[in-house]
Amino acid sequence: IAICGGGPLAESVFKVYQALGIDFVQGYGLTETSPIVALNPTYNFKIESVGRNFHPFMEMKILDPDEKGIGEVLIKGPMVMQGYYKMPEETKDVFTEDGWFKTGDLGRLDDEHYLYLAGRAKNMIVTEGGKNVYPEEIENAFQLVTDIEQITVKGYIVDKATKSEGIEALIYPSDDLFKRLNIVRGSDYSIDLVRDEIQDAVNKINKELVVYSRISKITILDEPLEMTTTKKVKRNF
Repeated sequence: IAICGGGPLAESVFKVYQALGIDFVQGYGLTETSPIVALNPTYNFKIESVGRNFHPFMEMKILDPDEKGIGEVLIKGPMVMQGYYKMPEETKDVFTEDGWFKTGDLGRLDDEHYLYLAGRAKNMIVTEGGKNVYPEEIENAFQLVTDIEQITVKGYIVDKATKSEGIEALIYPSDDLFKRLNIVRGSDYSIDLVRDEIQDAVNKINKELVVYSRISKITILDEPLEMTTTKKVKRNF
């Protein structure tokens, strides 16, 4: 058995391992929860879910769910930390008045207590039509696009009065793309060729997304995005 954590697992990757006879499941947890609080059981796994929470040994609920049932994931149980060491204010910020730990992650629960993550609460984008968009869901759609090495999605202000946002993608093209085009990264004549190829890739993914989640602006990066120690792109904007 192989367990995936720290990021979403592409369905095609899961199926490759499954074909080899290897159970590949996803789990979810945080340092503050010691650490795992959900795991996909091998006998009843759901590919898009990070797993079933450990009910009844712990409690999990969704705070202020939207029309899709998505809201902040809250956890209560013996595995949750008592607080951050000598950091009372920070500890107060991550607990509700009745003792629920606020994970900062957005997700929904189905009827069998399986958790589906959408992204981080602080990264959520509110579009012009008032729809909530989760950057991580869009970024995950590009997992198998070989022309793109890195992508991060953010909102940009469309209407200052309403503070509504459009969807922008910051993209660092892959070495494979430059090799395929037979051009040198950074050369004066390459940018238009690269932009056209990236735009084609974005257009294909956009067709798979709901209208209000589609990328309307792309920025091609000359340098790779900075990564965290856990190999996630830093959102320095």
